[in-house]
Amino acid sequence: MLPTKRHKGSFQDLFELWLIDENILRKRIDKEYCFGWTNECFYKGLKRRVGWIVFIDYDHVPRSFVEYDCKRLQDKYDLGDAIILKTSSGYHLYFMDVVNRFELKKICEDAMGDKLFVEVGLVRSNNILTFRLGQRKPNDLIKFGKIVRRGKRTTRPMSITHYKVLQAKWPQIKINLNRPKKTCNVMFVCYKVNN
Repeated sequence: MLPTKRHKGSFQDLFELWLIDENILRKRIDKEYCFGWTNECFYKGLKRRVGWIVFIDYDHVPRSFVEYDCKRLQDKYDLGDAIILKTSSGYHLYFMDVVNRFELKKICEDAMGDKLFVEVGLVRSNNILTFRLGQRKPNDLIKFGKIVRRGKRTTRPMSITHYKVLQAKWPQIKINLNRPKKTCNVMFVCYKVNN
């Protein structure tokens, strides 16, 4: 069940609008759909998948709970610095670490986040987790929350492309880049949202 494309213009156009003005972006997409991206890392266009980054969704919990779970996952799975973004209903947690499908499944199932989000992404969508970047409805903006630093260095490679996309929108995002990096292609999508 891959997300459906329902918009006017290319994804490059939508990405640029997302950076500049989300209200204009909202008008370019069907009102039942939302601009987002997947956790997949590709080489050679979108032909060869080389791994996934970890997305975890937390709804209706305090940020301190997300931070606690994040630090627990960092220690247990040797994950690097994490990025927390604030949504209207909770938080999105991003680890820029590139993992294989078995690690992704283990980490997401162990996380104390939204289990339905994990089930839909890992089971129904063949390990594809999708997070919205744009608004679901007017004034439903995602905001920068916090960087959760890892005390020690990880040797896992990171998706520099996913990181640069987030940093383009929120320049205050700065994580430890002193580790292997993978430059890969990311997939932007427009998908149906439940309001």
